Amino acid sequence: MSFPPRSRQRLIASFSPETRKITQAILGYPPRSVGRLMTPDYIRIRPEWTAEQTLAYVRKHGRDAETINVLYVVDNEGKLIDDLRLRPILLADPQATIESLMNRSFVHLRPTSPRRTRSP
Repeated sequence: MSFPPRSRQRLIASFSPETRKITQAILGYPPRSVGRLMTPDYIRIRPEWTAEQTLAYVRKHGRDAETINVLYVVDNEGKLIDDLRLRPILLADPQATIESLMNRSFVHLRPTSPRRTRSP
């Protein structure tokens, strides 16, 4: 969907400051790029957390996330080090650490990369 520039500016101006900041960041990526599809609303978890701690965190913060089927493991600097589906965490021993469930094999994309189109 495309809005005329003036309509887009009025719409963005009506957003809360936080929503406006996020929207402007996403719109800063080139059209048809991966960055235009990204969400800032995801769950970050830590490798030293237990499965039990992680599930408590998801229960507390999951309503604010766009998706909770994949959780993103980050280091102390906030750098992505792995992603985990929720299922293995749900089925793990409650005291198992997230690090023990990680395989450090994940796909990452640059926000400026062109998004792929599906073939018919």
